[in-house]
Amino acid sequence: MCSQLNVDVGRLFTFTFLLSTFYLMTFYPPKVNARFRSPQTAGRADRANAVGTSASFECGSFVRISLEIENKTKVIRDAKFHTNGCGYMIAAADTIAEMLVGKQLTDLHGLGHDEYVGILTDELEEFPQARKQCADVVLNALKDALSDYRSHMLEEFGGEKALICTCFGVAILLKANIGKKSRGVQRFDRRRCLFAVDLVTH
Repeated sequence: MCSQLNVDVGRLFTFTFLLSTFYLMTFYPPKVNARFRSPQTAGRADRANAVGTSASFECGSFVRISLEIENKTKVIRDAKFHTNGCGYMIAAADTIAEMLVGKQLTDLHGLGHDEYVGILTDELEEFPQARKQCADVVLNALKDALSDYRSHMLEEFGGEKALICTCFGVAILLKANIGKKSRGVQRFDRRRCLFAVDLVTH
């Protein structure tokens, strides 16, 4: 009796597992499901020097994006993601990470939230309203990773030149005029990273 019960429970567990797996495989739209089943960029970049993490307060899932950025050329050599989220979150993270590889940081200057959402929509089609927060979490993780890289650049900067800007690690330097009293007055539009420096010499 006990042996038969164990067999029945085992069969029920197997059936439930197969049913849930089949449900997950067919629950998502085809393009999302393809990324969910076979993500190309899951993991961690081996030589990551920029890492960003974001989490959803709605479902508790998180995304961590790691980037390997070549300091001299500012080219993203590798991009990977890790998440415990749903298929939509996995698909969004995989799409963004794949898109980043080979890009220079300057290529990302003109891309805002709407532009990234447009990239995801082109690749995966528009997310349902309830799932749009999955894409937001991914994009916030990317933003955090780029901020992490800028912080590293600030920490590593040294020398006799004044650092005016390190947006995306691209430094604009103002040579200090040691022989005269001078000060730099900076004006800039952070959205386009346009800078003008006026030297006022006394």
